[in-house]
Amino acid sequence: MVSAPTASPRRPRPRPWPSTALLQLAVSVLTSLTNSLGEPIAGPFRIVLDEFAACPASMLGVPFEFNVAAIRDKKNLDLYFLAGNVTFPVELSDASDASFRLASLTRGGWQENVHMFNARKVCTWAKTAFPAMYRNLMRIAHHGEDGRDCPVPSGTYSTSNVTVDVNSPYIKTFFYGRWRMDIITSESRTKRVVACFRTFMRLVPRRPTAG
Repeated sequence: MVSAPTASPRRPRPRPWPSTALLQLAVSVLTSLTNSLGEPIAGPFRIVLDEFAACPASMLGVPFEFNVAAIRDKKNLDLYFLAGNVTFPVELSDASDASFRLASLTRGGWQENVHMFNARKVCTWAKTAFPAMYRNLMRIAHHGEDGRDCPVPSGTYSTSNVTVDVNSPYIKTFFYGRWRMDIITSESRTKRVVACFRTFMRLVPRRPTAG
């Protein structure tokens, strides 16, 4: 009797690393190399917000108004107070997704889409990832009522005191320099962009501060 050949066990496929983990590894390697050469180009960082602006009209599927300024706290350098007004042309809910696109300013101009991140169901994602900020925004959207949730009705919203902590809980080291982040909200079904604003910022070495 001839026995059937025994199948060799399958090797488990290596799981792909998340893009954030790969980016973190690359930054860590470059940090260790450049620190020994003099002025570092990457490492522990602090975000300095310079400006907010609406995205160009060519990126939008509907009219969108965004006029917001950021004031930095004098003691906590990671804390900012936002003031201004935003007009949402349509209701925002989990029927929309968010996209974050990072651009780097180089000698030749803006290098687009250096890093991208997509989040489905924008309300649920924001509530999970940034609960404190989400509660503040919902309080504004629902005229000061606590405990409210999405959706956010269309209309114009004004505020003079929204606090934002820009200390990143996820990425501890990154490349220094000038950056621009586009935050885009689009309808999941039609992909129509219904809201888009961008923030211009600098990433500088994080150094101990007094107090």
